[in-house]
Amino acid sequence: QFEEADTAFQQALKLQPENPETLANYGNLMLEQHETDKARAFFDKAVKLAPDFIGAWVSLASLHDRLHDQESVAHCQERVLQLDPENTTVHCNIGYRLYELGEQKQAVEQISGFEPCDDTGQPVSVDKGLVSRRSDDG
Repeated sequence: QFEEADTAFQQALKLQPENPETLANYGNLMLEQHETDKARAFFDKAVKLAPDFIGAWVSLASLHDRLHDQESVAHCQERVLQLDPENTTVHCNIGYRLYELGEQKQAVEQISGFEPCDDTGQPVSVDKGLVSRRSDDG
């Protein structure tokens, strides 16, 4: 299945080598395969070509999170919130990170007014989301 997807992305990029959506999606495929350097190259090119493309910034934040580079995660999240101040995913992720750091009150404030989501993007209650995310990581 990976080989088919890889071939399809390569063909798509031959036709449109500067398509930010294709680049970001190919980066996500590389990230799934733990090819972080390749994923980073695709995400970086996508955000360079389309600096307002939220999906590429979210994917780049995921890559940095996987690499435990919280400063870069924060930079990507800030960019997403500049483009979309109501972005639920980013507010949830910031809240989860605050919770992991023991800042429960700030975590709840961060996601207050937003419907938190779990790792699959499904809405959950604030307490369940924070507890569920915390228990999955530990």
